[in-house]
Parts: sequence; structure tokens; C-alpha cells
Amino acid sequence: MNLVLICLPYAGASSVIYRGWSKLVNPMIKLMQVELIGRGNRFGEGFYKTFDDAVNDTYNKVKDIIKN
Repeated sequence: MNLVLICLPYAGASSVIYRGWSKLVNPMIKLMQVELIGRGNRFGEGFYKTFDDAVNDTYNKVKDIIKN
């Protein structure tokens, strides 16, 4: 059985903080790095207007993984 570890960056950071983690975790663990808007490769998308926007965006990024 493979596990997926969903990695959300802390305040102000981007998902790049998890780049080196794949070398440190068991190969059976797949890392899914979630990039929030306004950060990293989503920098040009602006920022969330509400907390609900952030929750919905994050859910849309991970829903296929958590439904399996």
C-alpha cells in the first residue's frame, strides 16, 4: 500500500520547502506538494479573498487523491 503525504506550506512559504523531502521519506510515501495561490509558481494569481476560497482551492487540488 502506498501512502500520500499532502504537504501544505506554512504562512508565506511556497511548496518548494518540501523539495528535498522525497529523499528523506520512505519510497512508499508519495509527496503531494500543494501550491497556494500567490506563492511559488502560482505567484501571478493574486491572493485568496476569503478563508473559504483557500479551503476550496486546496480541496480542488487534493480531491482526486483523498477520494481514492
